[in-house]
Amino acid sequence: MKIGLISDSHDNVGAVARAVATFKAEDVEAVIHAGDFASALVLSTLTRLEIPFYGVYGNSDIGGFGEFRDNPSFTITDGPRRFELGGRKFTVIHDIKKIDLIAEKVEFQTDILIHGHTHRPDSEIRDDILCVNPGDSCGILSKGTVAILDADDMSVVFYNV
Repeated sequence: MKIGLISDSHDNVGAVARAVATFKAEDVEAVIHAGDFASALVLSTLTRLEIPFYGVYGNSDIGGFGEFRDNPSFTITDGPRRFELGGRKFTVIHDIKKIDLIAEKVEFQTDILIHGHTHRPDSEIRDDILCVNPGDSCGILSKGTVAILDADDMSVVFYNV
């Protein structure tokens, strides 16, 4: 199962539209956003995917986006958010420093942790958990990035948007 990963959009609707185009071209079956949407316009752009969407709020998401809370296939919650997808157990949080990875492995048996906040794309194994930061889709630090995770073989590919 291919899953699109995105974070730190910070109201850059153009970059999010390019991310949506990348996810469609790569036939992802779900999208995970690790927070810092910063506007409902970003979320409206992401709804064009019409596939399951899992998001968490980031530190820039003050005020909510309540209009998206009642859509069962497009949900945003506070982090950490835990769910199963593609045969894997996920934890999603905006800032990885706010979670104990060992506890996640023991209590939830997390396979994959998706996070953002640093704006730096990264993929590494930490405490037997695949930790992925798709970078910032908005392009604040450099060219915007997103990632696609293959949940079957746990591979991650980064894309510029």
